[in-house]
Amino acid sequence: MTIDNLQPRFKGDNEALRILLAALQGGDRSAWGQLVRESRRGDPVDLTGINLDGLDLTGVSFWKVRLCDSTLRGACVENVDFRDADLTNSDMREMRAAGADFGWSSLDGANLSGSDCSGSKFEEVHAERANFSHCLMKGCNFRKTRLAYSLFNSCDLTGANLYNADLGSVEIRGTDLTGADLRFAILTYATLAHVNLSGADLERSWVFGVSAWDIQVDEDTKESELGIDRSRH
Repeated sequence: MTIDNLQPRFKGDNEALRILLAALQGGDRSAWGQLVRESRRGDPVDLTGINLDGLDLTGVSFWKVRLCDSTLRGACVENVDFRDADLTNSDMREMRAAGADFGWSSLDGANLSGSDCSGSKFEEVHAERANFSHCLMKGCNFRKTRLAYSLFNSCDLTGANLYNADLGSVEIRGTDLTGADLRFAILTYATLAHVNLSGADLERSWVFGVSAWDIQVDEDTKESELGIDRSRH
């Protein structure tokens, strides 16, 4: 791995890039950790446009790091700290991201399709027009997350926490939301098709203008005013 591998589109801080490269090559990540800690009190570490495709980034903190327009396709970021990071328009397809913490980060326009994000935290994330299609997201926490206009097609969101999440105008097709918490969620003008809502809780959710068809429910489904015809199931 060389600097050139990491920066075909790099527009960030070259010194930060050098420190990160040393951490990834030698395993001694103390200098990188110190840089990230110090940045919390001032300007964030800038890694705009970095290429981290396919790398093992476990144990590396990206707390408050600027990673907009970056690419992490196929990277292993299990349990990695991305809190307050800027991942706007990043390519994060097919990542191994189980247990990662994206809390309070920006994921606007990000593409996470095909990633394993089981148990990851997305609390209060801003993720408009993001792509989560074909993601494994069992038990993910999307509490109070802004997800307007995003895609959740063919996802596993069983047991996910979407309490008070903004799902306005999202597209959810062929997705399993069994046991999901959708209380107080904003679903205005959302599209739900071929969705499993067995055991899901939609009480007090906002459903004005929702387009919904072929919805699977059971006796444990708690709905707001979605108007599901239970006699058809």
